Amino acid sequence: MKTKLKKWLILIVWMFIIFIFSNQPHSGSVTHDIVEQILPNIKFDSLINIINFTIRKLAHLSEYFILTLLTISLSKEYIKKEKIILLISLIFCFIFALTDEYHQSLVPGRTSVFTDVIIDTIGGILSIITYKIYIKIKTKK
Repeated sequence: MKTKLKKWLILIVWMFIIFIFSNQPHSGSVTHDIVEQILPNIKFDSLINIINFTIRKLAHLSEYFILTLLTISLSKEYIKKEKIILLISLIFCFIFALTDEYHQSLVPGRTSVFTDVIIDTIGGILSIITYKIYIKIKTKK
């Protein structure tokens, strides 16, 4: 299979995975229950809520970190200027995060908050920073 087509398919599959995660009703309470089962000895519900919150926000960061890396990889097939590639990838990450939050507002038991868009975009920024560090190390060798 051609490289461009593979990259398109991987990106689309990843976007679909994010969509599926966002389409889960009442996912906050599900994560909370899982944390309670994994850490049954924690007696303080507030600590479980903190752990639950942290896991959920790290999931946002991770999803969009990967989304941005995949977008960078695909964009390199069409664009040669690195700054344009990184800018387009970050803008795509931000716009997809906005649409994802809107989608969540339509799912029963889910909420839509702009802070999640910010967290998603930070995941994209961290992805770009990691990419730049990788390229710098690779070119030194």
